[in-house]
Order: sequence, then structure tokens, then C-alpha cells
Amino acid sequence: MAQLKVLKEEWDAVQTQFSTMATDAAATFVKIIQELRDNGIGGVNYV
Repeated sequence: MAQLKVLKEEWDAVQTQFSTMATDAAATFVKIIQELRDNGIGGVNYV
């Protein structure tokens, strides 16, 4: 059972890390799109 507990703790840590990475990636993507729209690059001004 001790091994299962360690595996669960590691899995929880990985899930937390991926969740943080996904949030950061989404925020970065939104920022990039906003900068492109602000700068009028590549016809992104359709919104």
C-alpha cells in the first residue's frame, strides 16, 4: 500500500503541474492573440 500512496502523490503532483501549464499556455495564447489584434498583424482584426 505504501507504493500506491507514493504513486498517488506523484500522480497528483503531475496533474497539478499540467493544470498550471495548461493555464499558463492559455493565458499566453490569449496575450499573443491580443497583441496581434492590437498591432493589426495578419488580418486577425475580424473580432
